[in-house]
Amino acid sequence: MSEATLQARLILNDALHRYRQPDGYEGDLVEAAWQLEEIGKDAWPALSELAFSCLPESEFFLGAIVRIEGVSPTDRRSVLLAAAKNPDVNVRSRLLELVEELSADLKCEVVAVLAACGNPDDAVTNRAQDARTVLEAQDRREDLP
Repeated sequence: MSEATLQARLILNDALHRYRQPDGYEGDLVEAAWQLEEIGKDAWPALSELAFSCLPESEFFLGAIVRIEGVSPTDRRSVLLAAAKNPDVNVRSRLLELVEELSADLKCEVVAVLAACGNPDDAVTNRAQDARTVLEAQDRREDLP
């Protein structure tokens, strides 16, 4: 494991610990997310573990998960689909906001998971269902001769 990967895990764990204190501050998570995005691909293992943990705090790290360069499409796909299944409404809402930054194929997959019938009946699921309808209509228009 590289020194940068260890540093990323330390940054993440420290930010989560500080945030969970009685006087916890979201700014600690925002700063950590920025630092991990700056570390880049070496931060991916820490970000991946966070997404698969389904913790609500992963909301603050989704931008880094979407934007870090050098991550294989397969790895990014599995992590984003795990985030889309997070039960926390804020995580799912933030991911829905970020789908415009994804490739067309990945965008469709993430929106489909967010819109799935098994999800809570909340505003995020409803917005994702609307987004899915729009994406499907765009696909049909692109298929026209």
